[in-house]
Amino acid sequence: MILWLASWFPNEYNPLAGDFIKRHAEALSLYQRVHVIHVEKIPNDKKAAKTVEETDAVYPHLSYTLKYYSVVQIEGLERILSFVYSLLLYHSFIKDFIKKNGKPKFLHIHIAERCGWIALYFKWFHRIPYIITEQHTIYLPEAKKYEKSIGFFRSIFLKLIYKNASLVTPVSETLANTLKEKFEVKKTRVIYNVVNTSIFYPVEKSRENTTPVFIHISTLTPQKNPEQMLKAFALLKHQYQTNFILHIVGPKREYLAELAERLNIHDNIIWHQETSQPNLAALMRNADAFVLYSRYETFGCVNIEAMACGLPVIVSDIPVFREYLKEGATVYFAKSENPSDLAQVLYSFVNSAPVSSEVISKYALQFDYETVGKQIEEVYKEVIIAS
Repeated sequence: MILWLASWFPNEYNPLAGDFIKRHAEALSLYQRVHVIHVEKIPNDKKAAKTVEETDAVYPHLSYTLKYYSVVQIEGLERILSFVYSLLLYHSFIKDFIKKNGKPKFLHIHIAERCGWIALYFKWFHRIPYIITEQHTIYLPEAKKYEKSIGFFRSIFLKLIYKNASLVTPVSETLANTLKEKFEVKKTRVIYNVVNTSIFYPVEKSRENTTPVFIHISTLTPQKNPEQMLKAFALLKHQYQTNFILHIVGPKREYLAELAERLNIHDNIIWHQETSQPNLAALMRNADAFVLYSRYETFGCVNIEAMACGLPVIVSDIPVFREYLKEGATVYFAKSENPSDLAQVLYSFVNSAPVSSEVISKYALQFDYETVGKQIEEVYKEVIIAS
């Protein structure tokens, strides 16, 4: 059985946290038994600490230990106490796992910033090697303007964690290059994110004589650049005289609704709260194109989910998207931080010939569970041989 330690993971307080990690686990469970350990601090207005041990209802070779914990609220110390206590909990659950299942050949860490500490301990004191899968955007140089810096001392400890990893598997070459430069990571193997093609699949539809329907799905944070996207849609409506419908799925952001009013496109937008993957897939299948105008990304899972549903994607021209998306009739690139260019690209799409949903969806097969799960299994074989 493979043991995963996840710094982020879907849980009852945040069902979408680290959902891409869960999908990697589901993909691997097609070939290996996987057990995931994740500990989650309970929000301050909640009280019931508990441990949940369960087997996945859909993927029988995938099981979880989810620990919900709380700490004493001491001003200025709560964050440190929470961090230390979470590491103690990970240690305890790993020891329990070893008692029941024997010593694992290695640990697989997802997001180094927290679980990497405990992995380092088990390597030094129990001689259990570890690999790291990284997805965090905070390391990207473009993130400095929008996300809190990791700081000097955290950087030193992270460099130590990465240095001692048997292998680092970033989700893109873009992130791999950043980790090599920032933490002197020597050995990397890119394993892309996955798409569940049993949920995200295409249906054929026609765009003839209908109002074009676009969809955007994100956290609507500055990273995703929603303001510039709205400005581009305003240009599409007022400068290019093109009507449209735009579905926006994400957390409620009042300032974005107010911006849409000022731009006079509020009647064109349908707002949706965050929802499940099956609901997202249904929304995608009723749209004509997906739009993601991010400033930076480590990958961008929604792009491949949209393509699996047969949607062309319209994205910002940033290196990571160029890495796995190929410009053409199914992918449109718009200059980053340039609403005028995005508006022109949107207009070009509206006036382009439609492409078969089936043709677009075939591109996403390289990111399906079977393909990526097999890639992870092959990496494990290499790590075991090298250990």
